[in-house]
Amino acid sequence: MQYIATLLPLSEGNAVRLDVNRPTLLQYISTRSPSQLFDALVAKKALSRRDVHVICSNKETDVDINSALLDTISKKGDDAFKALSEALRKGGSWQGYLADVLEGKGLMIGKVCLFVCLFVCLFVQGAL
Repeated sequence: MQYIATLLPLSEGNAVRLDVNRPTLLQYISTRSPSQLFDALVAKKALSRRDVHVICSNKETDVDINSALLDTISKKGDDAFKALSEALRKGGSWQGYLADVLEGKGLMIGKVCLFVCLFVCLFVQGAL
């Protein structure tokens, strides 16, 4: 599926997911060969070749590149966010778990478990 990045801001849900998961994404996204992440994002029209050049220019570390990538995606809106998620799954199959992180799937499981544990503890103590 092709996406044309818009300049609409991210929806609140996607903005929160990007913000909450930013430390993990900064550390683990791989944009270096053999990753084809940038190629996939350009093919989906989420990024232009110029965007990729700006993202990668004058960056000393992978974290710097990833930070610029996430900043650019956040400015390009929900279509770019979705394209990043799909590119993480397809552009480098070993990065598929990061799509789950980006989409909040792993986070939701953690929140549900935390809620259930808290509820059980309060119930056992007779607070509920």
